[in-house]
Amino acid sequence: MQKHLLTTSSFHEAQAYVNFVILEPTLLPFGTKVSAISVRKETPTVRSSIRFEISGTNRSFRIKQFFYDWSIPGIHADSNLVSQGEPFILHNIAGFVGIDYKGNVAAAHARWFTQIELSVQEGHFEEEELLSFLEGLVPSVHEAIHEIGQKSFALTSHTARFRVPRWSEDDPINRVKWLSSSFLEDRDVSAPSLPFPKHLQSFLCDSAGSYQHADGMEYQFLYRDRDNLTDCIWVWQAPKSLGSPFPLTVGKSLGTRTKWNMEKRNVSNTEVILCKQATTVPAWQIHWKQSQYDYHIHIRANDRLTQEQVLDFAFQIIAA
Repeated sequence: MQKHLLTTSSFHEAQAYVNFVILEPTLLPFGTKVSAISVRKETPTVRSSIRFEISGTNRSFRIKQFFYDWSIPGIHADSNLVSQGEPFILHNIAGFVGIDYKGNVAAAHARWFTQIELSVQEGHFEEEELLSFLEGLVPSVHEAIHEIGQKSFALTSHTARFRVPRWSEDDPINRVKWLSSSFLEDRDVSAPSLPFPKHLQSFLCDSAGSYQHADGMEYQFLYRDRDNLTDCIWVWQAPKSLGSPFPLTVGKSLGTRTKWNMEKRNVSNTEVILCKQATTVPAWQIHWKQSQYDYHIHIRANDRLTQEQVLDFAFQIIAA
């Protein structure tokens, strides 16, 4: 794997080797500097990433940037935290501050499909310093916004293009064939016939995945906010035989890594399980069964959608 690593002092140079918009710091905490930039180049079998450190006297933190395109793509706003963190909003996009799997103070944020993970390695940083640093991240190559950041998941994701699973062969994202929709004027790829609406509130259908199983058609749809191009909704229709998991109970503050308030609601004569993340800037989930299919909706944490709008998403899909 080491042959795919590149050590460089230039964020601009690194952009050519990755499938996401590299974000370069412009606001550094007092007395710190950028060091130890390394890039993992994308290949058909290797997902790309960039890592670097912000270091000063007796204190430092590490940054990792990458394209989050496995598990439930584009949805997790707190990808490196091990428990419920505290939310923040930068560039109208939610992120979280908390503790990572190494026990370090950490934060997660995103722009376009670039996932940003911050981990304090040594010493102390005020939260305001960390958030100021994240707010000051800008594209190292401005053209990359159009060439990569604004393009659809199907055209930029490593998983969508190469169908290489992240952990196991049964990865649901790897299982389907992804195609771009008409989002952002993509004309070179035809989208499948959509069984779901092409837009939900301010979200447009970015990409669609499908696979024909013996028991029925599996569909996955990724909707993307047309304003910040970061907030996403993932919709999954799958035959019940796939055994996709549902919440086992309802109640308040359920879960370990992330806390959820879960309740049953009736939407268009269909019982759904509505899950709202127990935080001031919540993510959402909705689960239900209909005919021979299971349905799941996952919505990235944001401070704009109301419960009524979230339930309307489910109504539009159930009634489609």
